[in-house]
Amino acid sequence: MIPSQRITTKGVIELFEAGAGAPVVLVHASGMGAKRWNRVFATWRDKFRLLAPNLLGYGASGPFDEATWTVEDEVALIGEMLDMAAQPVHLVGHSFGGGCALRAALRWPEKVATLSLYEPTVFSLVRARGDRPARAELRRFDHSDYLDPKRAGEDEWLATFVDYWSQAAFWDVMLPVQRDALRAVGRKVFAEVRSLLTEPEEMIAQFAAVDRPTLVLHGDRTTAAGRCMSRQLAELLPDVELVMIERAGHLAPLVRVAPVCAAIEAFIKRRG
Repeated sequence: MIPSQRITTKGVIELFEAGAGAPVVLVHASGMGAKRWNRVFATWRDKFRLLAPNLLGYGASGPFDEATWTVEDEVALIGEMLDMAAQPVHLVGHSFGGGCALRAALRWPEKVATLSLYEPTVFSLVRARGDRPARAELRRFDHSDYLDPKRAGEDEWLATFVDYWSQAAFWDVMLPVQRDALRAVGRKVFAEVRSLLTEPEEMIAQFAAVDRPTLVLHGDRTTAAGRCMSRQLAELLPDVELVMIERAGHLAPLVRVAPVCAAIEAFIKRRG
């Protein structure tokens, strides 16, 4: 992986940076951290200037305050990356990172050249417009017990999270070091998931105002909710393309890197 640096602006951000050319800002998913973009770096470092920050509470970035943290804190962090680039960026987000990237494009459209989102977690779209399978999946999480702060960081809570986005019993076959890494950010993951599951449906109208050229991607083997959010967002946005990645689930930006990068790169060349 590319060595990181710690930069201090409004806060401390651990940043992985490499390459030259048009700037691409990569926003990671819940529980992942910026290091998980390593295969994307290997694919794109000779084509773009890549900037991949660790969100608050991950790696050497600043801590998050459980009492006051909101998604807007991450949007502000992304805003600092947009300022660093000094020109409109190609903004790429995965899952939770996709939801944050969408909000950043809404706030600073003039700083975003294109927006590429792999299964962005916009759960309000499932509640408001989702099909029956997607709403049924969401009910597994969108209830008072799963969202109880007392459960933040619990193994059982994390196992439910991991198994849903990966596959059944995946938590049980993870290496101990992998489980420990997720436990280390478990309370932050809880805060991220809770914030998105409690997002008001009124946000949908705001997202509809995002007018940057947008690529929404999803896998053909993803969850019903992941597929629903991607398709509903593609119907909502005014300037959007929808791409399905074959033989791919929710974690395709990490494990099906070649087709994901190819689709995004083609979109950037065409629309950027």
